[in-house]
Amino acid sequence: MPIYYDGKKLQSLYYGGKKIASAWYGGKCVYQSVTSPFLSAPVQLWQWKAPSNVYSVAVDSNFNVYAGDYSRYVTKLDSTGSQVWQNKMNQSANSICTDSQLNVYLASPSGITKLDSTGKQIWQWSSGNAFSVAVDSNFNVYAGDEGNASDEGNYVTKLDSTGKQVWQWKGTSMIHSVAVDNQFNVYAGDDNGNVTQLDSTGSQNWQWAATGTVYSICTDSQNNVYAGDIEGGVTKLDSTGSQVWQSFFADYIQSICTDSQFNVYIGDSSDNVIKIDSTGNQVWNWTAPGSIISLAVDSQFNIYAGDNAGYVTKLQTVKQ
Repeated sequence: MPIYYDGKKLQSLYYGGKKIASAWYGGKCVYQSVTSPFLSAPVQLWQWKAPSNVYSVAVDSNFNVYAGDYSRYVTKLDSTGSQVWQNKMNQSANSICTDSQLNVYLASPSGITKLDSTGKQIWQWSSGNAFSVAVDSNFNVYAGDEGNASDEGNYVTKLDSTGKQVWQWKGTSMIHSVAVDNQFNVYAGDDNGNVTQLDSTGSQNWQWAATGTVYSICTDSQNNVYAGDIEGGVTKLDSTGSQVWQSFFADYIQSICTDSQFNVYIGDSSDNVIKIDSTGNQVWNWTAPGSIISLAVDSQFNIYAGDNAGYVTKLQTVKQ
């Protein structure tokens, strides 16, 4: 008998990182564990050399990859690592994200820029030095900045799909990272070590203090929040800001992302990409050519790592 969730037939189920099959017997649903699809260590699929240090990476729903580097280039690669286009921008991209229509958003010292899938600029919003950008399912855009010489900044700003400012919230220190969940709550990680949740109107709901500067945050489909900090701490918070677990690593965490099975991937200052399971335990470690500045994960559990040696690497983490 098939299993349905929210009106849809489930093809497979996972629990604790393991795939489970289901069957009915004697009127009862029974489960049997089957082999986990995840590899015990990642396999490198390809590696692409950028013109300089890679500050940011992102991947879209068609498995195209985007990289922003120190030399101010933004490059689109296809799923095989072949270059599709490359644009030189006015400023280097500190952060990149994409939406469901394959548009690309860049955060740079001059503000936020929206490009279409061919690399053509659609609009630009000017601000202080924008460190991070995120986009929601309604194509609203969120920027975190440190301000500029005329304004001390530290803002989280919401823009609509046309680049018009909707609201702005002022933090107490430089905003290093922003993320948005499926309820349109916004999260900001700052230089003072705070993770702050804002509602869809920009009002603060709660604030949680990390062990040090929060360089990277992300969310999952259940609206849990993950924060990586300068003290090597990786923390999972639930949607109310309560700590679920916390793990510590040897070096500071520069990037963090999570997949649909709640595995967490971190990039640190010592060239490591580390996989953590849903309970906070380390699964594997992979060493890159340089310090990991940015990570992304796609729907097939492939990982993309951008490092300060100028490489973008694609890693396979599940069995083919």
